[in-house]
Amino acid sequence: MKKELLLTLTMALVLTATSPLVATDESIMHKSSNPETLLRKDIIDYQYTVFNNVLYKRLYNYTQNKPVSDWVIA
Repeated sequence: MKKELLLTLTMALVLTATSPLVATDESIMHKSSNPETLLRKDIIDYQYTVFNNVLYKRLYNYTQNKPVSDWVIA
């Protein structure tokens, strides 16, 4: 009897610990005006160019198509 109870409790603990968790808390999910879309962060990466045989770089926001910083020597 004790072995069966111990085995049942062990299996319940293992199944509970390995089941996937689903985030349904509203504070975790981003909200937007359209409920079918999720808000995403901007894509920001470096742009490179060469002026007078010197390599320059700047941060560029590819989502908004705007530079984020000034040109600096790379």
